[in-house]
Amino acid sequence: MIFSIVSTPTSIDTLRTNYKQEPSPSKFPFVTRPSPIFIARATDRKGYSDEEKRRAFALTFQLWRAYYFIVRTLVGRSSLMKKLRQRLWNNVFTHNIDFYLQYLWNRMEDFSTIIAGETGTGKGTAAMAIGRSGFIPFDEINSRFVESFAQSFVTLNLSQFPEALIESELFGHKKGAFTGAVDDHEGVLQRCSRYGAIFLDEIGEVSFPIQIKLLKVLEERLFSPVGSHEIHRFEGRIIAATNRDLDELVGKGVMRSDFYYRLCSDIITVVPLRDRIKDDPRELDDLLGVIVTKILGVNAPEAIDHLRGLIVEQLGLNYDWPGNVRELAQCVRRLLLNKRYEILPAAPRSLPSTWTRAISMPRRWSDAIAICFTAVSALLGKSPGERSWIDVP
Repeated sequence: MIFSIVSTPTSIDTLRTNYKQEPSPSKFPFVTRPSPIFIARATDRKGYSDEEKRRAFALTFQLWRAYYFIVRTLVGRSSLMKKLRQRLWNNVFTHNIDFYLQYLWNRMEDFSTIIAGETGTGKGTAAMAIGRSGFIPFDEINSRFVESFAQSFVTLNLSQFPEALIESELFGHKKGAFTGAVDDHEGVLQRCSRYGAIFLDEIGEVSFPIQIKLLKVLEERLFSPVGSHEIHRFEGRIIAATNRDLDELVGKGVMRSDFYYRLCSDIITVVPLRDRIKDDPRELDDLLGVIVTKILGVNAPEAIDHLRGLIVEQLGLNYDWPGNVRELAQCVRRLLLNKRYEILPAAPRSLPSTWTRAISMPRRWSDAIAICFTAVSALLGKSPGERSWIDVP
């Protein structure tokens, strides 16, 4: 049975091993997509209703997007990165995709998430992987998805705005609401669709009044623009990030405990670069490959080898990388320019706490899930009898 593809837990990173093609140079480089013809024929054979067919079709593309943004975008072969990718996958599909498809495929907006980690570790990339991997229904009448996944993820760095403007950026404002409000303005909560997610970076920096208003959004899904009594409903998902210690934020009263406990449906920690390299030194080569290819526009193994040699010579393999992946990228640029990288004093860092959770749910919708997984697996050169590329604990 094709259900064997998903019923046996293995590793999500097997997907990377079995994917041999290079991405095309388009903005969102999917090399090939699941076949609508295959999905239609497979669901016809199962006698699915039209609604079930549309859901299976949308799920197939959701799986494909999640593969790209989680597996292809978050590079690294260390066990720490494999665990991170698994946590992100579970955040999108839960640990049991049968249960997800039966009950939660269109109800994930209530699962808010905190992404913790030091500065420069890639919290924004992790948030994007979640935000762009959500379920988007297919509109059969117009032969298109109801919205583009590229527009389903809205970001806001809370630290870049003064206190007086944060509320407007979040909730929007009406013309004349305050001095300088010459036009109506839509905040991120208004711009986010019901199938999308907003990413609130530096959530540990917001004041109590903003936390209270966001708490209302999390609990009641309601908000009002500044200067208006109109009630708007927020139907998307909230992802927040901070580089500060969560226990310290709550313990010292910087973050309200009720706000924290409503925000932390899941807590995912992006590990620092030094731990990744310590876990597997080849992690440095993987990241250099991505960074150099992005800078040069081509795959240049000789440049990667040269840069790795300079890093080992000047910094050593045990360098702490206080700026994490962001520092590594700037290190590469500086080496390309000057052939030298001068170390600055390390900034203080914090290691956020994490929570783990285990829930056991029954498997259902097996045929529908098998069709979706088979459609994606076929693109990766795997046969129906092979083990899954998903690790379901």
